Amino acid sequence: MEQKRKNYYEEFDEDNIKGVKKFNKILSGFTKTISVTSIIIAIAIILYAFFTIYVLTYIFFPHGNMPKELGEIHNEKFEIIEEKIDEKGKKIYTLSPKDNKDIQFTAYDESKLRLDNDYRDQALKYYIEHCEDKQLIEDFHIEEGSYSYKNVEFLTYSVQIEVNNYEEIEEKVTKMYQLAKYIHSKNERFDGVIGLEPTNPALKYRVMFMIECNTQNSLEEEIERAKQEYKKRLEEYKVEENYNKI
Repeated sequence: MEQKRKNYYEEFDEDNIKGVKKFNKILSGFTKTISVTSIIIAIAIILYAFFTIYVLTYIFFPHGNMPKELGEIHNEKFEIIEEKIDEKGKKIYTLSPKDNKDIQFTAYDESKLRLDNDYRDQALKYYIEHCEDKQLIEDFHIEEGSYSYKNVEFLTYSVQIEVNNYEEIEEKVTKMYQLAKYIHSKNERFDGVIGLEPTNPALKYRVMFMIECNTQNSLEEEIERAKQEYKKRLEEYKVEENYNKI
């Protein structure tokens, strides 16, 4: 009787041990799952914190070296002529290219996401107003205005030539190209633009074509680009004027 009871307890203990081991194995796996999940959550929280700091820095903090960063945008070297601080603690700069103090422009350093400035407009105005060959600019229409942001005034300045139809494109683009190359001879880094504006009301809502002053394209390439853009615009707005003659 005692022998049978002993065997019973031995069998019971062995089965029980197997159950405990199985339970421990499940518990260990569950613990590992929780640990891995916790690590993933912790990493996600850290990444989110870094991302939030990064975004807030760009939204609320100004540029560390604004003249340098602005210079990198325009491939130019600038120096500060004057620096002011507005009521919100944002900096308003008057700057100038280091090699031409006659060009001065305004920059408002609100944040890393926004840096308003009128360098291209002020520089283009300077080159046009100081053009020695007035025949280069006599056919161009100049629009000068301004816009205000955070009570800071910025110049807007555009130089455009009108085109009446497809047949005039070559002549007008040639004049644009000549003016762009003249400005390029004064400053090969300047990236302002000269615009071609259709007189057709159906196409006139915006400038159709632009040549950058530092373009590397040939005159022939710019003429072809303008012609293709003109055709595209006519097709897009279903304008038939001169289109059937192309």
